This record gives sequence, C-alpha cells and structure tokens, in this order.
Amino acid sequence: MPGCAAINCSNSVTKGFLMKHFPKDKVRRKLWLVKMKRDNWSPTNYSCLCEIHFGEDMWEKTREDGSRRLKNDAVPTIFSFTKEKTKRKPPTYRQVTSIINNQVSKPQEKLKTSYQQTRDNDDVSLDNNLESNNSENQNKMKYESMLKKMLEYEKEYKRTVSKANRYKKQLQYLKNKLKISNDTKNTQMLNSVFNIDQINALNRNSTKFMKWSNSTVMKALKLKFSCGNNGYEELLKQNIPLPSLRTIRRRLQHLKCAITKVTI
Repeated sequence: MPGCAAINCSNSVTKGFLMKHFPKDKVRRKLWLVKMKRDNWSPTNYSCLCEIHFGEDMWEKTREDGSRRLKNDAVPTIFSFTKEKTKRKPPTYRQVTSIINNQVSKPQEKLKTSYQQTRDNDDVSLDNNLESNNSENQNKMKYESMLKKMLEYEKEYKRTVSKANRYKKQLQYLKNKLKISNDTKNTQMLNSVFNIDQINALNRNSTKFMKWSNSTVMKALKLKFSCGNNGYEELLKQNIPLPSLRTIRRRLQHLKCAITKVTI
C-alpha cells in the first residue's frame, strides 16, 4: 500500500499508521482534495491519507475487535499547514507551603511556555510559506490561461482579416463587372442616337476644327430645314453635337461646286 498523499507527510502502513483510501463518491473526493490544498494533483484508486489527518470527531466508536472506521461524512482537517487549536492551560497549582517547590515549578512553566511559543511560530511560518506557494501557483495558472486566450483571439483576428480581404476582392470584381456592363449599355444607347463623330464631339471641350462626316452633315441639314435657323441655334446651345451653321454653309458650297463641275 502506498504512503500518505498529504503534503509533508511520509507516514505509511509499514510505519504503523492506519491508512484510509479516498472515497469513491465524487463530491466527497473533491472535498478531501480541497482540504489537502495540493495543486495539480488528482488521486488514484490507490491513494490514501493516514489517520493523523482526521480529528477525533471524524471516527466512529471503536469496535469490539479494536478496529477503527471513519464516519460516512468524515473529512480530513489536520495538515502541516493548519494550526492546531491551542488547548486551555490547566490552572497552575500553587504550593504556598514550600518556597522551594515554587522556585522549582516556575522555571518548568517558563520552559513549557517558551516551547509552546516556538512551536506556534514554526506553524505560522510553515503556513505562510505554503500560502505563498499556493498564491504563486494560482498566479502562474492565471497567466497561462490569459496567454492561451490571447493566442485564440489572435488566430480569430487573422481569420477575420483574411475573410474581409476575400470579400473586398469579390466586391471590387462585381463593381468592375457592373461598370463594364453600364459602359456597354451607354455605348449602345449613344450609337443608336448619334454617329461616331458626334460621340467623339461629346468627349471634347469644343467642336472647333472638328471633321464632321457626311451623314452628320445631312442629319444637321434635316434638322435645320425642320427647325429653321433659330431652332437649330437652340439645339447648339443645348450642347447637342452638331456642326455649326457656318460649317453647313461651307459644306453646301463645296457640294455645289462639285455638282457644277460634274455638269460642265
């Protein structure tokens, strides 16, 4: 059978101590672990605690065969880091009949008092050391937990950024596709209304020195004959891409000259 599982305790059956296995009930087993204050440790089916860690009120009455059994709700409460309850000192027996006996008993009482104070101080220092070790272990566990969470958040952030970049590229692709589609539709609409030289005129700041096609000049003549000079001038003011009246007259003169030469 293994030795005692408590901190700073090396008792075992071979040393004459009664050993008690950890309870199988999960709640009671957890309560024993809490009382032990042993970090990062879990008991096995063979783990035990010796009898000195249980108070007298945790035991059933001694049986006829001399065996001792713990109560069903027994909990270990006595460990190296717990303070023992100081028992009340018995009243000092005063011997008034003998001065010598008084002088002998006083040094004995002083020795007992100094021994008790030394033992209490040792217990306090041991408790302080154990508490400091427990606090350091708790701080270390908190730090490791925070570091783990930080790494998880960092991975989640990288995944979110990657997903956002992917959606951004998809959005830009759709915008370009929509723009191309709109440009195609606009070009088709312009071609259905204007000639190529008229569309080029729309992209220029001025129509001076513009070379108009014959089809555009014929279209301008039809509009001039239909609207008159005033109506045609109003169309030009509205920035409709058409040749000026001067350009039309000049083109007509060239046309008349060409016709005269052909007839001659």
